[in-house]
Amino acid sequence: MTSHLKKRGNSVTFWTLNRTPDFTEVWKEYGSEGIDGIMTDYPTRLKLWSDARRPDKAESKHVDLEMLLINSDDSEGPSLVV
Repeated sequence: MTSHLKKRGNSVTFWTLNRTPDFTEVWKEYGSEGIDGIMTDYPTRLKLWSDARRPDKAESKHVDLEMLLINSDDSEGPSLVV
């Protein structure tokens, strides 16, 4: 579906993804087709998830993933646990 929209010049933004598994699912399903944005109530969680996927951030990947896993199932709790 997203490729259909992109071919016609539309942007594709996913709204209110708050859990780490949701970020991963959308990325696996639609990432190759192009995603223009993800809206979330937990921007820190999304940033940590995104940084953990980048090769240039590999040094901090282990810690970031641990923090994401702590928060992966709570849509009401804090976005970052230290």
